[in-house]
Amino acid sequence: MRIGLIGLEKSGKTTIFNALTGSDARTNAYAATRPEPNIAVVPVADARVERLVSMYNPKKTTYAVIECMDFVGFAAGEDKKQIFSPSELSLVKNADALALVLRNFSHETIDSLLGPSDPLRDKETVMTELILSDLILAESRLERIDHFMKRGAATPDMEAEKKTLVKVCEGLGNNRPISSLGLSPEELKPLRGFRFLTEKPMMVILNSDENNFSKSSAFADALEGGLA
Repeated sequence: MRIGLIGLEKSGKTTIFNALTGSDARTNAYAATRPEPNIAVVPVADARVERLVSMYNPKKTTYAVIECMDFVGFAAGEDKKQIFSPSELSLVKNADALALVLRNFSHETIDSLLGPSDPLRDKETVMTELILSDLILAESRLERIDHFMKRGAATPDMEAEKKTLVKVCEGLGNNRPISSLGLSPEELKPLRGFRFLTEKPMMVILNSDENNFSKSSAFADALEGGLA
């Protein structure tokens, strides 16, 4: 299973990555943006597997693994066409799920550069970027389909794909992730090759310090919106 850690810069993604994988990737308030994501593969300990090994003594034992990818944080309001570089985009599209890390801690240097933490604002910023990325891709595909149809090259599969993409574009245009649109398995089938970002399962990691940890329940309730 591949999990992609995403979020704004200085949200603490790399700290979470190190904690999950036992890595020692560089992390501090002054660290410059690195060019590539951190990647680590972690075996999943499973007592059931160990029990079976003791019973059957196989020649080889293979544990399930989780591949964690810590993507470069992107800046709020950054003026660029893509939130991920082409190389990063190919990796994040291959992720089975995304983990959105939100800053909910105070740090004198980070606060002076980026302002006080605001998880709800940051969540909306990230989701807007993901939705926009998917919308650009969906609209581009629709334009190509229309081009083929005007040339009389339409097929039943293309008609079905267009119908789904129109629904997807409408939802994304209303700031709704694809995962919240309630698409049927038949509707989702034409979308498989696109690997849309907002179609992927997403969890939220609220990265809190000791002062904010006990106050996170209200945030958790509010953060559930838009991540179905």
